[in-house]
Amino acid sequence: TMLARAWRGALRRGGGSLHRRHLPASAAACRLYSSATTTRDESLDAELARVASYSQTSVSLKATLDTGLGLLLPGEEDASGMTRRQRTLIQIATFLKRELPVRLARRVIELKQLPEGLDAMPSVIRVREWYEQSFVEIRRSKKPVDAEGEAEFCELLHNIYQRHAPTLVTMARGVHELRQKLRAERGEKYDLSDAAPIHGFLDSFYMSRIGIRILIGHREGP
Repeated sequence: TMLARAWRGALRRGGGSLHRRHLPASAAACRLYSSATTTRDESLDAELARVASYSQTSVSLKATLDTGLGLLLPGEEDASGMTRRQRTLIQIATFLKRELPVRLARRVIELKQLPEGLDAMPSVIRVREWYEQSFVEIRRSKKPVDAEGEAEFCELLHNIYQRHAPTLVTMARGVHELRQKLRAERGEKYDLSDAAPIHGFLDSFYMSRIGIRILIGHREGP
């Protein structure tokens, strides 16, 4: 099907011809992201901004299931001696190595630009540091081209999955910290319930988090 062909292309390139969410139009946003493109002297902030500008691949549930079943593997014979299962896992790992940094980088950028000073709360800074650490670890990891490399990458994903497990509670703590700060500044009756920009950010952030954890959990599953 056309969807299967598009998903196969995205897996091979780590981005590609599926539907995408775009940042404001720019030349960088139109380029496909490659995990191999790193400028030696580039700062982390510059690298985050650059990777965040690349297009994010939208993945359907059907394509995810078909990939897990090995239905989107190339039709030609494989001469590496690897089993179909191993080839499928490497295919998934290759896609995740290229896709996850884009999603992680975007969250880091967002977490630095929050309204009402939420980005300066200690708990929010802690969450941002988790995303930065995970971004760096994936970017600096070896490309999973064989079974050994895939196993190492899978272990990395497991560690990242565990690191981000407390994100919901920690972000809620950050909102509480902001509320306490603003009440001290504006009076005890101040309420964040009408702070639409904060609620809008949290809704978007949590939806993105679900997407990232589904992608990692798809590899973590049996």
